[in-house]
Amino acid sequence: MGIFDFFRRAKTDSPPNKQEEELGTDPEEEDVVASITYLMTVDGEPYVNIELKNYEENTIERFSELLMGLGSDSFYFDTVSMAREGFIVDGKDDVFVEIATKIADATLENLKEEPCFKPSDLL
Repeated sequence: MGIFDFFRRAKTDSPPNKQEEELGTDPEEEDVVASITYLMTVDGEPYVNIELKNYEENTIERFSELLMGLGSDSFYFDTVSMAREGFIVDGKDDVFVEIATKIADATLENLKEEPCFKPSDLL
């Protein structure tokens, strides 16, 4: 099982294996009203695919919730946690540590770039 298999698991008539039970099940396709998918090409070019089932009020409300979640840390931590679990299940803990290190380094670099107080704030 690849790490991203738990995002798009094919429906089968066979019972779920232990690994699938641990990861949970996907919602039924007809229950999904809005989705945002991020893709990265080999060249490092990011793409975003947005799908809306319709333009009904409920769909727009759910899509708005997705967008608001992207702007907060709530989705980020859940996504990193899901990725971590996928790497662990695949026996690739070391790869996740490498990714987490890159994230931490980038976060620390961003913190270094902006001082807590600007000199003009002190005057």
